[in-house]
Amino acid sequence: GAYSLSEPQAGSDAAALNCKAVVADGGYRITGAKAWITHGGIADFYNLFARTGEGSKGISCFLVPDGTDGLTFGKPEEKMGLSAVPTTSAHYDSAFIPEER
Repeated sequence: GAYSLSEPQAGSDAAALNCKAVVADGGYRITGAKAWITHGGIADFYNLFARTGEGSKGISCFLVPDGTDGLTFGKPEEKMGLSAVPTTSAHYDSAFIPEER
């Protein structure tokens, strides 16, 4: 699995997230970007934190399976160490996540 909280403009400040989850028929549509995801692109699932409302209490966590339509990953970061473990960005382009996730 992989953890997806950080964003390029917000770092790990959950209250400053821009990635949005909008209610859709049977689930949510996710749009936004995440940064510095360890195991990005190779994990089986991603814990994704996204904004579902206003303020610091308007954040929800979703379990996103690998292969979800609309989920893509950037080029792995070039690091000085831990080169066997990729760290990437993730991009959600109206990715549908079922309500149970």
